[in-house]
Amino acid sequence: CRMEDVVVPSGNERELAEMAKRLGYESIVFLYPFSRVPKAVPDVVLPAKRAVLCDAEQIRVAKERAELVFVESSEEDRLVVERKVVPDVMVGLERVMVKERLHQRSSNLDEVAARQYHEKGVRIGVSLRVLFSVAGAERARLIGRIQQNASLARKFGVGMFVASFARTVDEMRSAHDVASFERVL
Repeated sequence: CRMEDVVVPSGNERELAEMAKRLGYESIVFLYPFSRVPKAVPDVVLPAKRAVLCDAEQIRVAKERAELVFVESSEEDRLVVERKVVPDVMVGLERVMVKERLHQRSSNLDEVAARQYHEKGVRIGVSLRVLFSVAGAERARLIGRIQQNASLARKFGVGMFVASFARTVDEMRSAHDVASFERVL
């Protein structure tokens, strides 16, 4: 498994890539908002990919601007994966703000969606930055949702990965720590 981190740069690509190399990553993905995707990936110390975070209506154009297309999860997830042109990665499925059921976590991933993700080749991305931005019961709830999503992803053969989604070098985590967290899921 090739260790790759996803980061959200703001002119600090070089520093993020240098830290990623020191933390044990073999490559890096620079995730840019749709409004400011650069023409090319800056020259950095690791192999790098350009990715864009967009909404459902921008996927087709985003596919022309970057190697990978990420879409933030929303109530429209099912419509997003039913389209002809789908994103490469859906992120934030665990952040849906719905009341939990007694025996099941609320999330934007269910068996029907998991089947569609598998058929269309859409992967699920989990952000450590979001996970570490909350504490206590809210963090426990997010971890529970992530574990439920991981279980569904395994059951239906959906690719799932954890990355830092760091904006600064201080938010980055070592490749070993990220791999350990993925194994626990």
